[in-house]
Amino acid sequence: MDARELAGSIDTVPRHLLIWRDGPAALPRLLAQSTLGRLQDEERLLLSGIPPTRPAIDEVEHESRSESRDRWRHNAATLVSWHAEFGHMSAAEDPPTIEPRPKRHSGRRRQRGDGRRPVRVADYESAVEASSSWWELDPIRLGLRTGDMTVRRSDGRHVWIHNTRRPEIEALDLILGYVTVNDAPPAEWATSSNSTTSRLDPIDSWFHARRLAPPDAPGLGPRHPKAFDLMNRFPVALRTRAWRHTEARLIDQGTTIASDTDLGGITFADARTCYSFLLSQLHLNELGAFHFGTPEALLWGIRREHLARALASRVDRDAAEAFIRMLTFVTGRSPLSAPLIPNDGKFLIPSEIVSPIGYERTLLRAASADPSIAGRLGNALGRRSSRWSERLRAVPGSQVAEGVKVRDAGGRTLGDLDQIAWDARRRLLVVFETKWPVDAATLDESYKTDAQFSKGASQLVRLRDAIRGGAAVSWPPGFTIPTDLAGIRTSWWVGSAQQLDSRDINFPDIRTTSLRLVEQLLPADHLDDLLERLTNFPLPREGIDFEMAQQTVRVEALSIHYPAIQMIGERPTPPSNRRTRHGWT
Repeated sequence: MDARELAGSIDTVPRHLLIWRDGPAALPRLLAQSTLGRLQDEERLLLSGIPPTRPAIDEVEHESRSESRDRWRHNAATLVSWHAEFGHMSAAEDPPTIEPRPKRHSGRRRQRGDGRRPVRVADYESAVEASSSWWELDPIRLGLRTGDMTVRRSDGRHVWIHNTRRPEIEALDLILGYVTVNDAPPAEWATSSNSTTSRLDPIDSWFHARRLAPPDAPGLGPRHPKAFDLMNRFPVALRTRAWRHTEARLIDQGTTIASDTDLGGITFADARTCYSFLLSQLHLNELGAFHFGTPEALLWGIRREHLARALASRVDRDAAEAFIRMLTFVTGRSPLSAPLIPNDGKFLIPSEIVSPIGYERTLLRAASADPSIAGRLGNALGRRSSRWSERLRAVPGSQVAEGVKVRDAGGRTLGDLDQIAWDARRRLLVVFETKWPVDAATLDESYKTDAQFSKGASQLVRLRDAIRGGAAVSWPPGFTIPTDLAGIRTSWWVGSAQQLDSRDINFPDIRTTSLRLVEQLLPADHLDDLLERLTNFPLPREGIDFEMAQQTVRVEALSIHYPAIQMIGERPTPPSNRRTRHGWT
């Protein structure tokens, strides 16, 4: 079996699910079943002694719970995407079924007609199980198609694959990811340790003490008819406090763009306010579901006009409408940046995919999906690359410039050197071609960042060859650099914002890095010192810091064996004063 055949086998997994017979009605049942699975997983982790997560706060948490949270987030997004693609199949496209042969004559009579049986709960459980396996299968499928993964050997129903990417770079990316993670919340936000159910703030204690409920609330049994009425009558003060609390925590994370950046009819600050409402309401729903025994409340459904009215209580009506348009899911978009899922006249909003983790990325991805504003937003994002200059200027003895023009003999502009740092004393020039796409939230987006690395390397090769061939460089005043770069040491880099490139790119003397890594190496004594640290950074070591564990995932009748990174011991984290909340990338 070759890579293309294996990728094709994986692609068939979602198409054959029986739940598509239910059409649009399958989606809420799917998401509800997924949420139930998440809660069972939460219970398992609690019983094993791992403390609960804090869904409205982005902070360090136990690695097992973090992976569980990420997996269920991926599962919910996968189910939404599958339903968008397969949930409207015609009868002719109905997935094949293999029914057991009835043993009695009466059984045969019951099966006459079109031969279609009703969709059962077990079918939804199977669909959620299939989406869970997609956590492993999705990167395998994409890797096989891009060449990042190859089939090493196959034997009957067993296939072994090899990952061509550098695992030590991917392990380093995992470590650097904690730059976006907040520290533990301030003491005044903590809840009483005496409460076994409190997890977030005093709001949790209110639920635990039943202070918010009417007098007849205490003693209500699970799934009591009045439960939903009580949830719909949460005091306005409670909703407002939860909203403001969540927004304050998002603000505390810090951002890489200005709050007044136009995302298309709504500023980033207003979009953050609206996103805080989604997070806070989902948190209240979860607390209410546990408090009143109403698991149905865990899948939030709200009409568009009701959502617009709620948002308009904190931002103006036009901004509320712009936010809804920006985050509404359509086929082709990722549910992670478009969590308002239209279904049967309402928006379904799964709690798993509305995450405070990297919320800036979510909002920027949502805004950039609109071609009419993508250009203007791209300019705003491009201006963030000035952070490179700010960091490089902090290196003693460095002269820094950006946007340095390169022209041919006829004066035609061939391109720009995005960022240059020049140390005249050491005769050292460092050139960075900087790319600043929105931080990737999905594998597809990650591959787009890889493409930016390749594009940047090609641009540098072209400009470097042109300079060596006599092209003129408009060096800024005070930069005593020879026209043809003769007699100086020159280092050429492609730099992203956060993501490192774990591939081996085929460009001689061109290296790749990220501003996130550069920042963690500062302060440096001089430019040569920074370059030495960057070139010879002590990468995580296999067998000491991480190991490549062989994992197995099933697809149809095949068992696919693949290597996966597992950190050894406690994962190191960047210093708390070098996190996004303190202005780091």
